[in-house]
Amino acid sequence: MAETRTKLTTTWTGLLQGEGRVGSATIDLPLAIPQSYGGTGAGSHPKELLMASAAACYAMTIAGMLAARKIEQAGLTVVSELSDASNQGMQITHQVQIELPSNATQEQLDAVESLIEAADKSCMIGNLLKAAGVRIEASGQVATLLG
Repeated sequence: MAETRTKLTTTWTGLLQGEGRVGSATIDLPLAIPQSYGGTGAGSHPKELLMASAAACYAMTIAGMLAARKIEQAGLTVVSELSDASNQGMQITHQVQIELPSNATQEQLDAVESLIEAADKSCMIGNLLKAAGVRIEASGQVATLLG
């Protein structure tokens, strides 16, 4: 695989009540310190960005696995939640819903069901976070569209 470089620029003005932006050639996001830490809460914060990276990686990994198996999907949704109880460490859970076309076979449904766990094991960002002690779990449902 060729080397990949990602470049972001982050700017910040002000102190706790300040505001910032993080951007690249493809993103431009507002940043803010959460209200619980004395900020305005009017933008993304590091834990949210970390979770977004893990969720996006997971969704893209499962989409790639579907494509490799030539399984069409009619919808893919990942709802992720990060919890960081001080006595339990950080945990991310992904709740996945995948819809296949109405003509999907039982074999395809079973294959996609197995991909929910396989994608969790293959996601590069998720694996980096796991190596740092973050617990990640993925579960979900596979269904066909009514047709």
